[in-house]
Amino acid sequence: MSASAVFRGAELENAYAEILGGRVNDGFNDHGKDIVLADDEIPAVQVKSTLHFAMEFLKESLCRRQFIPLCVGEPASRHEILTSLRECGAWVGYDIPNRGEVLDGIVRVKELCGV
Repeated sequence: MSASAVFRGAELENAYAEILGGRVNDGFNDHGKDIVLADDEIPAVQVKSTLHFAMEFLKESLCRRQFIPLCVGEPASRHEILTSLRECGAWVGYDIPNRGEVLDGIVRVKELCGV
């Protein structure tokens, strides 16, 4: 992963943490939990800057049969993000092409993981 991709990912993690009122879980062994939330329904989320990185994460989730809620792309309002996380298990930013189809695919992965 390039240095710019790492920097972009860190920027997004900080933005989502601020919007959602969580904290960044620093470390490479965070087990997919980039942002830790004080929410019983959504205790943590994974943040990915691009659809490509999100797809890699979802493939790994399927192999492990472990789904972690996911935020992809640019954040929106706290309400929009949390509503989508609760309904779909994911937030997909408006900057992501075909976001409706992407959300549908993530819901399918979530179902396949048994959530």
